[in-house]
Amino acid sequence: MGRKVIATWLCLALVLSFIVIIIEIAQVAEAPTIWYVDDVPGSGGPGDPPEDFTSIQDGIDAAIDGDTVYVYNGTYYEIMVVNKSINLTGESRESTIIEHSGGNNVFYVNVNWVNITGFTINGTGATSWCAGVNLDNVQNCRITNNNISLDNEVGIMLYSSSYNTIKGNNISSNLWGGIWSMMSSYNSITENLISDNENGIHLDSSSYNYITYNNISINKNGGIALWPDSSNNTVANNDVLLNTNYGFRIDGPSYNHIYHNNIIENVNQAYDTGDNQWDFGYPFGGNYWSNYAGNDSYKGPDQNIPGSDGIGDTPYIIDSDSQDNYPLMEPYKSFENFTELIQGWNLISIPLIQDEQNLTRVLGSIDGWYDAVQWYDPTDLDNPWDHHKVSKIRGNDLFKLNESMGFWIHITQPGDTIFVYNGTQPISNQTITLYPGWNMVGYPSLTDYNRTNGLNNLTFDTHVNAIWTYNASTQKWKELGESDYFEIGKGYYIHAKEECEWEVPL
Repeated sequence: MGRKVIATWLCLALVLSFIVIIIEIAQVAEAPTIWYVDDVPGSGGPGDPPEDFTSIQDGIDAAIDGDTVYVYNGTYYEIMVVNKSINLTGESRESTIIEHSGGNNVFYVNVNWVNITGFTINGTGATSWCAGVNLDNVQNCRITNNNISLDNEVGIMLYSSSYNTIKGNNISSNLWGGIWSMMSSYNSITENLISDNENGIHLDSSSYNYITYNNISINKNGGIALWPDSSNNTVANNDVLLNTNYGFRIDGPSYNHIYHNNIIENVNQAYDTGDNQWDFGYPFGGNYWSNYAGNDSYKGPDQNIPGSDGIGDTPYIIDSDSQDNYPLMEPYKSFENFTELIQGWNLISIPLIQDEQNLTRVLGSIDGWYDAVQWYDPTDLDNPWDHHKVSKIRGNDLFKLNESMGFWIHITQPGDTIFVYNGTQPISNQTITLYPGWNMVGYPSLTDYNRTNGLNNLTFDTHVNAIWTYNASTQKWKELGESDYFEIGKGYYIHAKEECEWEVPL
């Protein structure tokens, strides 16, 4: 027995030694470098911005993983190969302009963890399959807040790429497509304005993607197309309007989920040769169709109870074997009060202020689809973990949830589970007390902010020195770097160096 105890203590000592070594290495690691690019070299006098290069590619070549290449306003005539995990940031997307005369991709990205934001990317005559931004066999990249237009063959291309975010871009006037995805899965395409391209969004052999909150309009051939072997995609909360030829074109694939879209005055609203679900069931409803001619005199899952419920009494017929069972009578107004969860453990928070904090009522919309919730209380040094297990009649010690808390929830339902939350939108910055050590917190904000802006009144390395979150889809942890974003609906572990008050910005 004595030998076993000694061996156990030796193992613990070795583990602690390794932890100390890792911490010491992290503390002496060099901070990421910001490289500055300006198309017009300054004189070095007062008021001139600092610059290291006049070429964006030179900045990329000088950078190492984790660095930022910051590009001042101006016009840059070049194409870039991004082969390092870096941040590329334009001073402003209207005035940081890249002009390309054709022949190659403007940004060709072939490594993971690249962020590109704040540029106008003009293709001006690119040849076949060249893109404003081409993501080639990469993961965890973010293409956000760019203008991508003027004759790129494709605005943004995803080829054999997964877990990337395409968000908040204005993609217009490209020769073939706004966003084209080939053999790519688990990407988020959200909040983009996609107009006046040949095609809007095109998925080819691409599955498990999320296409949400986009405006897809006036494209010359069509709005959203799903080609063969593109299954299990979620297409929700989009405005698809005034597209020539078709709004939705589904050629063969099945098991896609299409709901809460406003499908308005496309030449052909939709056609579907696969087996797809065009609604989210009752009472959530399906899509709004501008040419739906039905009435709303009844309610209920079978639409046979007298009374209006905002859902048409008869299905919207797409073709002989496809229909929206619960067409909406009015355009869907997205309040975005939901978080998509997947089977297993999810680390989430609730952005809205919870007037009613009873746990079972807060989680009422997913009653029966979860079996456990837990939260870490940094003020309880002896027993910091609070639990709520649905099957336990006694012994639970977690009964309330509020907007300041990040919490783990275990989902039992296969596929996507939509957690619809209620509450009051904050009208001022919400304050969360951070205690020395690890804190498990929510993010009560209406906006995604990068780490610096999200911390607001706090300074990284002075007040806090680590922020982590968890991606349930990939089952991987993610440490927030300087250019990473706090995201609405996620929960976070924040390590505070001292007790402080975090004023979460709206």
